[in-house]
Amino acid sequence: MQPGQIGYQRCIEAFGSEILTDQGQIDRAALAALVFQAEDLRLKLEAITHPLILDELNRQAQACEQPLWFAEVPLVFEAGMDNQFDEIITVSAPLEMILQRLQEGRGISRAQAELRLAAQMSQEEKIRRSTCVIVNDGNLEAMERQILKWIKEKQDGTESERRIPQ
Repeated sequence: MQPGQIGYQRCIEAFGSEILTDQGQIDRAALAALVFQAEDLRLKLEAITHPLILDELNRQAQACEQPLWFAEVPLVFEAGMDNQFDEIITVSAPLEMILQRLQEGRGISRAQAELRLAAQMSQEEKIRRSTCVIVNDGNLEAMERQILKWIKEKQDGTESERRIPQ
């Protein structure tokens, strides 16, 4: 959300200027600290962002001229967007690995990472509701191989019914 965009303005109206950096950008860490401490504030943020995200996804899908189109939607089920897609691929990993990656990738504490996960649907439920599961418990190359195999199977019409991590 950048200055001049509707989501930016709505966030400022909802959460105040204290979520801004000195340069006028939304301070994602400050906003996250706010919304992951109070469910009503998180739901307020989601009410602002989810419709805008869905509009953008629809725009991208309409513009795509390829036979396969992918979208990364971390909260696809929570946002009720799962009915917008033919396939839902969940990327799964062991809980400790997810927490570690959140901490390192976002520069947050373990407690903050746990709060973020607690605000989401469980991995088990996401796996249950997905049409395919990619296990990311190794390096990016291993995950990429799984994804490319799935794409090839889709293109060839030979994909297995569903993949569940062992």
